[in-house]
Amino acid sequence: MIVIVDYGLGNISNVKRAIEHLGYEVVVSNKQNIIDQAETIILPGVGHFKDAMSE
Repeated sequence: MIVIVDYGLGNISNVKRAIEHLGYEVVVSNKQNIIDQAETIILPGVGHFKDAMSE
């Protein structure tokens, strides 16, 4: 399972749609127990990296 971390920044819906189009299972979450289960973690919004790290 791929988890897109929802920290309130980034274009999550487009990232999710693109990954699903490739045939992967994708979950959007900010819950630690879900993130811990991920095979892959995506932090969307590379332009907001500094803001994301402060969250």
